[in-house]
Amino acid sequence: MNFLRRLLASEETAGWLVAVLVMMTGVALWEGGVFPKPGENSSLLPDLVLSSGTIPSGGSVYQSVVKQGLTRQQAYRIDRALGKVFRLSSTQPGDLYEIFRSTMGYFVELRYWPNNLGYFSIKPSSGDQMVVVKEELPLREELVGVKGTIQSSLWEAMVDQGVPPETIYRFTEVFAWKIDFLTEPRRGDEYKMIWVRKSGTGVKQQGEVLCAQYKGRETGEVFAFRLKDEYYDEAGRSLRSEFLRAPLNYRRISSGFSNRRYHPVLRYYRPHHGIDYAAAYGTPAVSVGNGRVIAIGWDGGLGKAVRVRHQNGYVSIYGHLSRFSDKIHVGSSIQQGQLVGYVGSSGLSTGPHLHFGFEKDGRMMNFLSIKLKPAKKTVDPQDEREFAQIKREGYAILSQMFRTSEEPKEVPAFQQLASSIPATKQTPSQ
Repeated sequence: MNFLRRLLASEETAGWLVAVLVMMTGVALWEGGVFPKPGENSSLLPDLVLSSGTIPSGGSVYQSVVKQGLTRQQAYRIDRALGKVFRLSSTQPGDLYEIFRSTMGYFVELRYWPNNLGYFSIKPSSGDQMVVVKEELPLREELVGVKGTIQSSLWEAMVDQGVPPETIYRFTEVFAWKIDFLTEPRRGDEYKMIWVRKSGTGVKQQGEVLCAQYKGRETGEVFAFRLKDEYYDEAGRSLRSEFLRAPLNYRRISSGFSNRRYHPVLRYYRPHHGIDYAAAYGTPAVSVGNGRVIAIGWDGGLGKAVRVRHQNGYVSIYGHLSRFSDKIHVGSSIQQGQLVGYVGSSGLSTGPHLHFGFEKDGRMMNFLSIKLKPAKKTVDPQDEREFAQIKREGYAILSQMFRTSEEPKEVPAFQQLASSIPATKQTPSQ
């Protein structure tokens, strides 16, 4: 007993004993579950204090958590760990973060929400490390359908029905090789579409189009059925054609193919062997087909221009660009839909637009009058039975669609169509 009194009388020894007791208490609390271990859901643990906020304009996760009272060392470790699974430069003003602490003030967990579909959970691990886990909110998958008739444009018709913009874009992309939705739709044309929607906890996420139909005076009746990330018509032929219907999303055709057009800059009549697509400055222009770049640079009145050689003697020309894609150069191969440059007004031009020219064996052609050859790809023989079932179920849903005036509505999930819903991609935990 006297020995203990003498031992505790030493200030240095007493401090050492207190430190040991605190450490043992901390270990006991950790093992007892008061502090969460990596991978545990801290929301289920008792006695946690929550503080939250949003990333300010020009701010960062690091700056925000320091303002909330975390040490700079903790903030640095959080930043370093999060940066391994998330591009920190993608942080946006308004992104939510939540900091969980114990009632004793120990840091337990940070949750960073880059969107409303999931969050990154960052927790202390062994030593000075942090462990990061990406948590995704559970969403229910359902099939949704819409049917309508065009009065002015496809966009206005679908928007009026409440179809989300991203789904309208997907619909036009499905038929991009078959229909030019700025020149070919007519009043009275009909459309039908089934797509995937994921919903839950107040969130709705639009997915892929599974089947669709367009019936128009200019286009005829066209079907699309999705099988393994590809779309096929009712005969099992890929909807992809040798060339896209247009090299960009444009507002209107400001000048068509002509042998005698009054030039607005030169102020006299001369041939205009191409199509002028009016579009906003900086609109991406893409190659209409697979090929090889044969020229890139200044091209007289066309200004900054790119020429692409395709199979069978075809050459496509993209003029009046503001700048070129940094992924292409003379001699490089290029894929259908790959960026060639951005709309501008270089050369002899009065405003931003894309001059698109098309030639066959050196002779200029009117691209809008060309009958595009369908792709040779068809449904793989080993997938024919699955495609037949998808087509039967797609026909069944499309033929029983609800009234035109209704908004997008959940439709029966037939077995094969439901199984073709793209799987949710999970991010590996770290």
